[in-house]
Amino acid sequence: MDAKLTKAELSKNIADVCDWSLKDSRELLDVVLNCMTGALQRGERIEIRGFGCFATRVRGNRIARNPITGGKQEIPAKRVPYFRVAKELDQMLNPKGMGVPGAS
Repeated sequence: MDAKLTKAELSKNIADVCDWSLKDSRELLDVVLNCMTGALQRGERIEIRGFGCFATRVRGNRIARNPITGGKQEIPAKRVPYFRVAKELDQMLNPKGMGVPGAS
């Protein structure tokens, strides 16, 4: 499945639905994404009802192995973003009694 929705296409969709100029829709999308990025940087959780929640989790230190040399290397702790889908969206994507096409 190679289908994807790019930022440019999303801006165009906003412009079409709201009957705005493409420039205005790009600015709106930039403001929304910047607000979300800032909230995640501050460690805040973003909840969009019916869609899902964005947050960060801390991944602790770990020891990894270099596949070329076989040597061990310490990977420091870091924050990683994650997304949890809302129940409503999950039910829309996965209706009861409908399996995933191509999965067995």
